[in-house]
Amino acid sequence: MPSSLSIYSQIHRLSIKDDYIEWRYCSNNINIRSHFSDKDWNYIVLDLNTDKELLQANKKGYLALYEVKAKGHAEPFGFAFVLVNDPQTRTVSVHGGAWDASARHLFLHAYMLINIYLLDSGYRVRSSCSKENVRALRFIKSCGFRIYRYEDERILLYLSRPLLEKSLFYKRLESHSSVPH
Repeated sequence: MPSSLSIYSQIHRLSIKDDYIEWRYCSNNINIRSHFSDKDWNYIVLDLNTDKELLQANKKGYLALYEVKAKGHAEPFGFAFVLVNDPQTRTVSVHGGAWDASARHLFLHAYMLINIYLLDSGYRVRSSCSKENVRALRFIKSCGFRIYRYEDERILLYLSRPLLEKSLFYKRLESHSSVPH
């Protein structure tokens, strides 16, 4: 990432793809919200209840919204957004989900790649989930994230390159030679 750009501009210019997936920046015409139940959506996205609200937050610049699709396919199967938590320390958090149950392993692959990219680009990577969302907590922790704080109804987690490299999923990705070393 060019250092002359602000962190807000940088997170809107991520280019992440490999032989299996491609993250695509969303600037308009999204259909994400309808793929999730109200309960699941509230676990993933707080305070943004529609695609329009998500796009407005994206355009205002404080988060960057991406859809992920399988290489060679036109339709996305999941999404993520990168939220700037602290521009001085280059701390961001990553949130998202997949709506295609048959693509869960592919979403895990994509989620790992976006986190690898952010860590290798000098970002401090965080995530969080609802205390009630046991499945998400298990997923996030399996990617190498560790809990650092409990707040009200949320669990806050952090990721480092060494933690990521110890994760089972990273080792699986590495064995397929699709991750940067």
